[in-house]
This record gives sequence, structure tokens and C-alpha cells, in this order.
Amino acid sequence: ELVLQKFIGGAEAMLVDIMMARSQGNGWLVRELQTPTPKIEQPSPGRIAVFAEEDAASKFTVSFNLTAKGLKSTDFWKGKADPYVVIHRTLTIPGAALDFELDEEEDLFDDDGAGLKCTPVYHTEVARRTNHPRFKRIELSSSQLCQNNNEQEILFEFFDWFRVQRHQYMGEAIITWAELNKAFRAAKPMEVPICVREGPRVPVSGDINMSRVPTKDSGSLFGSRRPTTSKERTSSKLSRGSNRSSRAGGSMVAGSILKERTTTKESRTTNASNLSRHSRTGSDASSASGKAICRVFGRIVGHVRLEEVGVERRYSFLDYVRGGLQLRLAVAIDFTRSNVSPTKEDSFHSMAADRPSAYATAIRAVGDVMRSYDSADSYPVYGFGAKIPPSHTVCSDCFALSGDFFNPEIAGVEGMIRAYQRALQVVRFHGPTHLGPVINMIANLARPYAEADSKNEKVMDMRYYLLLILTDGDVSDQMETVTGVLQATGLPMSIVIIGIGEGQDFSFVRDLASDMGDYQRTLKE
Repeated sequence: ELVLQKFIGGAEAMLVDIMMARSQGNGWLVRELQTPTPKIEQPSPGRIAVFAEEDAASKFTVSFNLTAKGLKSTDFWKGKADPYVVIHRTLTIPGAALDFELDEEEDLFDDDGAGLKCTPVYHTEVARRTNHPRFKRIELSSSQLCQNNNEQEILFEFFDWFRVQRHQYMGEAIITWAELNKAFRAAKPMEVPICVREGPRVPVSGDINMSRVPTKDSGSLFGSRRPTTSKERTSSKLSRGSNRSSRAGGSMVAGSILKERTTTKESRTTNASNLSRHSRTGSDASSASGKAICRVFGRIVGHVRLEEVGVERRYSFLDYVRGGLQLRLAVAIDFTRSNVSPTKEDSFHSMAADRPSAYATAIRAVGDVMRSYDSADSYPVYGFGAKIPPSHTVCSDCFALSGDFFNPEIAGVEGMIRAYQRALQVVRFHGPTHLGPVINMIANLARPYAEADSKNEKVMDMRYYLLLILTDGDVSDQMETVTGVLQATGLPMSIVIIGIGEGQDFSFVRDLASDMGDYQRTLKE
């Protein structure tokens, strides 16, 4: 318990510093531990070293179209099914590692005390009134599906939707990430049978060298599975005993779980035919390690088909930072008279000595984060909506707080705060609030870095601009602002608008952030 532990000390570090330590030193980031109330001349309680490594496998995503055929309604009075699919990530660890007790009446283990734990990661929409559903395209990462383990099973569980009563279990299918990757390389669809699992939910992927953990009711979050009877549990144990005897004798039919013997010749012929056909399917779709996947582990109720499988690597933000990307922060500050004169206490630009203004607080909060990603630690800072010296007769929609429009860079976060406070004393608040000019200004700075082939003599020069606009929300040039944002689409820049003050009208800013479609249609008209 934490109350029984003694706090030694703590340390803080930016994620970028931890990741960049690998390229700047021996890979370890070392920090001195600090205590909340350090005493005078008290030595540090110690040091902490952090080594971080990003898993390359976690950057892959898979997408596919999911269809099924041959399904039947679970209710006699409902002509066609209303199927949906729950995709589960599975985990297998020893049954002995369980920290809960299971009801002896629920036979969820095999004779070795092993089972399968399932975690739902995706829920499709309901395909109404059809036995051959087609679902929307699915996209998931490897960490979501299998925690970057190519051989771990991925469970597709089918349910029949009901409006009032509990949704009914229809069947399930098993695949692996390695099979998805193989289908992508072969540019072919993948089809596996949907089976009704009888007995405990156990791994079926040959001899996976992993531990196994069961779950009490892996389908209970979304629907009910058909409970097994004592006769079925007995037959399931007998079949597992037969499988172990077969493996001891050195033979196994594609890793399939043998069903209890039937008494009719017709049933034996049907089972043998299904087993032979789907054993070949499992062999063809076996993983790169050569472990066969059991396709038939119960009565077949349909087939699921994965079409247009695509596997793509998504580069993370840290990949670009390690590759030399420079994040450049640009700040634009609203000096319109709607902010009220800085000499008044209710002004958003209040110059009170005991507390910073809302604008200064926002600049410091964002600047302290961004400075870790900009080696130059120098930022262009602009203002808009004020009359500027020497004449104070012209209202400028974009002026540099440095005083030199051709050199707007200001060193450091504290330098930005000082330049902002100095500007409050020399400019005259006016209006209206125009955001278009400052957006176009930063877009012109970002445009040379839009193309990947813009290289200097040695390395690619990569820059990404973050335009931080601080305003009280009263935007006058709404269409010009929308036009500027649309024209900046595709450029290496993002626009962050922070609303200052309470009770202000930020409806345009919210609409601008949520949906650009309406504005695009208006501009076309």
C-alpha cells in the first residue's frame, strides 16, 4: 500500500528529451531527484536514469473490408439476422496465474488449466435484416489488435442484434496479424469459417509459446453465449484427451480439435469433408513461423471474408523530431479595443504588477512546451488590431512586436513576454479584428518547406509552423479568415486559436475548428 511507502524524491522530464537522449549521448537521460520541501544544504536523495525505446511494430495499421455469408437468425420468428461483429484482442497465460476463482460449473478450462482472455477492441455497426452482412471499412493498429505479437490470435465474434432482449451469440472466427500481413502482400482476400465454440475457449493456433489465461465470459460485454451442458463438457474433455493422445503418437490433423464421434454415416462424412477443406485453408494461411491455425473448432455456421487488406506504417511525431524536424512557434496577439484598455483592472491585457495578464499566461504556457522542440529558441511574434507608432494614425492588421517587420524573431519565452509588455505601452488599441493577414503571413513562411524535395546541400531542411492566435473572439473578417485557412491546407503548419476571457462570443472560432465543409460550400457559391 502506498501509505506504507516512504517517498524518496521525484524528477520531471519532457518526452522529447527522453527520446532524444538516445542520439545525443549513451541513451540514458539522468535527472537529480527533488523533494517537495528541500532543506538548506541538503544533498540530493539520488538520481534516476531513464532509457526509452519506441516499438517499431506499433506503428503499423491494418485496414480491411469485412463481409460474411451463410449466417442464420438465432430466432425462429425473425426471418433474417441482424448481425454485428466484436473484434477481440486475445491473451494467453497460465491458468495458475489467475487472481480470481471460477465457478466449477463453468467449464472454461481444458485439462491443462489453460484458457483464453479476450479484450474487445472494435465494435462494428449492425447490419439489419441480412444473412450476408457487409460492414464499413475497419482500421486498427497492431498494438490494438495483438499488442505487436504477430502470432497472437485475433477473435472475430458474431452476434445477432435484438431490440429488446439480449443479443445472441452466433459464432466466431480466428485469425492472426501474420495472416493479415500475408493477405496484404498477396493482394488476395482472406476467408475463414465461422464456428460455434463448444466447451472452453482455448487457443487454437498450434503450439503458441505463450502463457494462457481464461475469462469467465468473454462475450458478456456485448451479448450472451450459449451455455454448455454437462454432456457437452464431458465430450469436450474426451475430445481433448483424444487430441493429446494423438499428439503423443506424433500425429495431428492441421491442429484441429476433434469433435465427438457421430453415430450416422452421413454426419461422419460431413465432418470429414469440412475438416479436410478447412485444414487446407488453415495450412495456406498459416503464419510465417509455420504453426498451423485450427479453422474448425466447432459447428460451422458461416464464413467471414476480409477484402482489400492494407497494411501501412504510420510515422509518429517522434520519428520526425529524430529526423531533424524543427517546430517553429509563431504568436499573434489581439490588440483590439474590445479587450479594454490595459490600464483598467477588467482588461484582458491588465498590467497589474501582482498578476500576469491572460495573454501573458497563454504565451508562457505554450512557449514552455514548444521551446523543447525548437533548437533556435527564437519566435516570430506579431500583433494585430492596433494603431502603431510613430504616427498612430494607421491601424495595422499584422505588425511585428520586435519593432522590425523584416526581423520579427524574439529570443526566448521571457523575451516574448517582455516584447508583449513593451508593446502595450506604445500601441493604441483599435480594431477591427482581422485574422486573415497574420494567417497568410505564416503560410508564406511555411510554403517553402511544403515539398519534400526542398533540400539544402547536406540534409533535408524540415520545418513545421504552429501559429498561436490569442484573441477575445470578436472576428470581423470571417470569410477572409476561412479563405486563408483553406489556402494553408497542405502546408506544414497548424493553427491554434485560444479564446481569451469569459462570456465572449467564440461561436465562429468553434465552427472554424469543427467543420470547414459549410464554409467551403459557401465560398464556392
